[in-house]
Amino acid sequence: MDQRALLGGARFSWRRRPNIDRNAVLQLQHPLDPSILAMVNGLLTACKELSLCKKPRVCQRVNSTVISRRVASLCPLFEDVRDSGVWIPPSALSAFRQLRTAFHNIKTLIYDCRHSSNLLLLMEQDVFASQFRDLSISIADALASLPFDLLEISQDTREYVEIVQRHGRQAKPFIDPAELVLQTEILAVMAALEEEVSPDPEKLRHIFETLHFNDAADCERELWLLEKKRESLKSEEEYKDIPNVNSLISLVRYARCMVYGLGPGQQVAAAFRRYELASPSMRRVVLGRVESTDGEVTVPEDFLCPISLEIMVDPVTIASGQTYERSAITRWFEEGHTTCPKTGSKLADKYMIPNSSLRRLISRWCAENDYVLENVAAKKAPAPADAVDPPSTKAALEATKLTAEFLVAKLTSESSEVQQQAAYELRLLAKEGMDNRNCVGAAGAVPALAALLDSPDTLTQENAVTALLNLSISDKNKDLIMGTEGVLDRIVQVLNVDTGPSVAARENAAAALFCLSTVKEHRAVVGSRITAIEGLLRILREGRPRGRKDAAATLFNLALNGELTGLLLRKGVVLSAIHALEGEKGEDVADEVVALLAVIVRRPDGLAAVSAGIGRVLTLLVDVMAEGSSRTKEHVVSLLLSVCSRVSEAGGTTAGTRQRLRECASFLPALRRLHVGGTPRAQRKAASLLKVLQRPVMYESAAL
Repeated sequence: MDQRALLGGARFSWRRRPNIDRNAVLQLQHPLDPSILAMVNGLLTACKELSLCKKPRVCQRVNSTVISRRVASLCPLFEDVRDSGVWIPPSALSAFRQLRTAFHNIKTLIYDCRHSSNLLLLMEQDVFASQFRDLSISIADALASLPFDLLEISQDTREYVEIVQRHGRQAKPFIDPAELVLQTEILAVMAALEEEVSPDPEKLRHIFETLHFNDAADCERELWLLEKKRESLKSEEEYKDIPNVNSLISLVRYARCMVYGLGPGQQVAAAFRRYELASPSMRRVVLGRVESTDGEVTVPEDFLCPISLEIMVDPVTIASGQTYERSAITRWFEEGHTTCPKTGSKLADKYMIPNSSLRRLISRWCAENDYVLENVAAKKAPAPADAVDPPSTKAALEATKLTAEFLVAKLTSESSEVQQQAAYELRLLAKEGMDNRNCVGAAGAVPALAALLDSPDTLTQENAVTALLNLSISDKNKDLIMGTEGVLDRIVQVLNVDTGPSVAARENAAAALFCLSTVKEHRAVVGSRITAIEGLLRILREGRPRGRKDAAATLFNLALNGELTGLLLRKGVVLSAIHALEGEKGEDVADEVVALLAVIVRRPDGLAAVSAGIGRVLTLLVDVMAEGSSRTKEHVVSLLLSVCSRVSEAGGTTAGTRQRLRECASFLPALRRLHVGGTPRAQRKAASLLKVLQRPVMYESAAL
């Protein structure tokens, strides 16, 4: 009797004697390699998972259901192959591998349909329908290559397989008529917007409720998904689709305001944007809870970063023994902190050790709870250089215009909560693109937002000044802000008040002044506010890195106006800049501060002030010149040349500066490298400084 007959007998005998241990029989008589048996079991598990997986609520629901049922019909095939114990030929193994790939792709596609933007799915339903069709054909192709005669499967199972194969071969892209009608209705709304016709709110409500957007929070989720899609468009070909995505974003914003009002308060919206992890599962992490559309699961507290309260993707342990998300603790250190955020203890060092054990536990928990994490440290690919700010469609502009008008009207509401949320929405609206900023400015937002700068509510004030900051990026709005009476003074007031405005509000006020001062005609007006200069110098000395950078950049713009330099010197700009360099080692801050000092030394009194205090930061300047950007290196060498060459004007302290530079081991090599490979201006300055430093010391003493 051949091997197949013996195996068949063993199978029959096993079925007749249920008391015999099944695993023992398989171990004794199963000729399958453990890896092959594992693959068959994996295929069987995949079939069962696909039959039970949740389908999309709206778009592609029919296609997802049909293909899941076809895959579930293959369960008997893998059960028979597993239980028969027959030898599996290479052709069958190849087919099984193809099926494994197809099952994985089907699961991924259904998952994406469940957790992607419903509007995008609706607009691209033909593309997704074709993907489902292609996967059905790939299953049919794999089944066609199965050698049924060499596999011991029942006749019923073979018939099931043939049915699946036949239907897969005949599969065509299926578009649900209901989805097609919904798509037509949305396109009609977009066409009406292009004709500057406001959509019917009831019609919008019907469309959005059909898409399962039942409140403002659902619209917020859809906005987040659309924004993530826009960020993911990287290639030249994909980048052309951004205007279409922008149109959908504008439509959702408009519908959210007109149909559902302003919705949840800013705290809820901010929590959504802050704690929602960048993953297809779209689960919200708020105060240690993970909320999904399918229910709620508790996130283990040890998995959450104490700083960001997000599930950690790259956990690291610091000297205090506490574990944090790498990006979060890195930002903490970059802000100049030297203590543990959780315990407050002084850290001996800033080394970060990867916590591999916790990372594995988090990965295992995410797999068990159907939770997908995205690497938050991944960098966004740069957009094509020739398409930094893609144009908006006419429909998007009209929707943005209507939304801005609605929100500006709400700024004068008697309810402080409505004012706060309206300012927040305008802040977000003005953040995206020059077209949006111009629409918001044209809607009359500038004077209405400026009035809220006097609000006793700190959050409203912060939203208002940040919205003005975003608006001031546009040249049209710069002129509008400077030409509207009282707006500049109110921004300066936010910058200077000790109590009331938040730190972020004061920093954003400084950033707004920077944007305004980039226009040459506006510098004298900004500098004429003495309190503006005093507030900027205060932030330069005491602010956070981001605030110091904006303050230094604004003072740099003001110093370019020669008439304001004397006022800056009298207010102590040099000592404030030196203090900023001493207290902050961040490259961005150093860039702006060095550029400011390089402008100040153009005046004799500015050169004298810088020369008197430069010894305190000379070592730092040398380091910046060695490691900074090309722009910073140019400013440093220009600054040092001014200090070292004008002996008669600057005083004897410059001789000591030259001597210290000669004795610095890293300075001269860095200066020579700049002389050879720097910008043309930096090369000229470096050559001049080398000549000054080569001057004999005795000659300098005699000159002094």
